[in-house]
Amino acid sequence: MLDSAYAKIAGMESLATRARQILQQSSRRLAFATVLFAVPLAIFVKLAEEVREREMIGFDSWLLLALRSQATTSWTMAMTAISFFGSTLMVTLVTIVIIGWLAAKRRVREALTVAFMIGGAAVINTLLKLSFQRQRPTILQALVSEQSFSFPSGHAMASAALACVVVYLAWQSKYRWLAVVLGVIYVGAVGLSRVYLGVHYPSDVVAGWCVSIIWSYVVIVSFRAQARSKN
Repeated sequence: MLDSAYAKIAGMESLATRARQILQQSSRRLAFATVLFAVPLAIFVKLAEEVREREMIGFDSWLLLALRSQATTSWTMAMTAISFFGSTLMVTLVTIVIIGWLAAKRRVREALTVAFMIGGAAVINTLLKLSFQRQRPTILQALVSEQSFSFPSGHAMASAALACVVVYLAWQSKYRWLAVVLGVIYVGAVGLSRVYLGVHYPSDVVAGWCVSIIWSYVVIVSFRAQARSKN
């Protein structure tokens, strides 16, 4: 009788522990969904509404002018170089190297995830630019030449997508937070360079970050759900 009672108690404790674990996992997933999907989506929708109505967003003008007021030849050279590291060419080359490395390691699902994250971001950026057709800033002279539309920033989206790739690949390792910190610095520097050079409004850059974060989250969750369904 006592053995049976102890067994029942142990079973109930096991169920309670499992329930707590499930609850904790659900809470973490909800937090991730909020930070990586809901918040960026809300920000993008707000910015998109302002751009669609052709209204000047509050922080766009003063931040453009504030950065330009600090312009020097050295800063311009540095910002031009930083901008290049967020260009389609550079991001594409790095992506090819990453996908090649993953393929050599036979990590096919991860290679496909990376391809969709980067490739999808590029396609979405093109479609959004054509949809909004926002012109480049005209309140000051741009320091480099750009011909496409402005919203959202392609450099911001490409660099953010690449940073998301690096964080995704490093997340299960001890380097996850280092990847996050370096990714934030990289993405922030590229975004700042585009505003400094006068080819993007700050809102273009923020919108680009938001779209890439949303898209990367959707791709990662989709591929993981597909992998779980096959197991």
